[in-house]
Amino acid sequence: MEKLDVKAMIESVISDLVYNQPLSIIFLKVQAISFYLDNEEFREWFENENRGYTDLNKVPEYRIYGASVRANIMTFGGLWRNYTIPVDQIKDDFVRNWLNKIKLNDSISSIESSLENSTEHGVFVKHLPGVVFSEINKILQQGCHVEDAWQEISRTAFVNTVAAVKSKLLEFFLKLDKEFKNEINFDIMSEKKAIERIANQTINAGVVNLGSHSTVNANDSTIVGGQNNSVVINNETKGEIEKVVAQIKEVAESFEDEKEDVLNELARIITQLNKQAPKTNIITSALQTINGILMGVAGNMATPVVVEGINRVLRLIGG
Repeated sequence: MEKLDVKAMIESVISDLVYNQPLSIIFLKVQAISFYLDNEEFREWFENENRGYTDLNKVPEYRIYGASVRANIMTFGGLWRNYTIPVDQIKDDFVRNWLNKIKLNDSISSIESSLENSTEHGVFVKHLPGVVFSEINKILQQGCHVEDAWQEISRTAFVNTVAAVKSKLLEFFLKLDKEFKNEINFDIMSEKKAIERIANQTINAGVVNLGSHSTVNANDSTIVGGQNNSVVINNETKGEIEKVVAQIKEVAESFEDEKEDVLNELARIITQLNKQAPKTNIITSALQTINGILMGVAGNMATPVVVEGINRVLRLIGG
């Protein structure tokens, strides 16, 4: 294949990216490009994305996301289903850090296929090995134990991963343009700005992908945040949080030793809600701590309803 043919193939891929064609189709062309280009870094990246990352240590940052952990727990009163585990309370640093994150090492075509078969507000589940159950059991009330446990990750993480792969492709082609003496046609859609906007985008169909220490106004967006992110939560989500806070406060009035701890966590949540850019990781942490306290308090009929409300809010904010 002549160099000019490679150039034409690259321009075809750029056009496909702009028109939002599936990566499963685009990668057939990219495979040919990778074969003829003498670029080991690009070839390795393409192989990992195309076949999946067999070495978890090589999974890039754009494929690593915060996860929530849920479990079915056997208690004195029966089985509690879909209970949110307060991972922050786990003492073992390795286990805690491992549970808090999911590395998406599947092939990009598999991730894309999962998106096609999912609902708009769905979550993806990864079941945990039984060896982890003992660590979770240590933070539960005596006599309670884990029957099953899994990590959950928002669908938006998959959307963002697909967007990141497309962005990486465009980024590479922009760098490669120098080898072609700036002859690659980035104006095939309209003008080069359209390409650069896709290459640098962090917003895809109302989904915002945040790195660490980021602030974004996303009144109508779904947020996937890294550590220490600040966001402007939309009114609907804020209303759900305030509703759950009121329920928790009402239930906590019947507590004795635990009341002060619950109220302290509620104060953290309310403080964040009063800010223009609340930190969702703080709200998530507080709700998970309250969940753990509620799990240790038996005999209140309202507790399961409140726990379900907490779980609903955690799903809304990606906790």
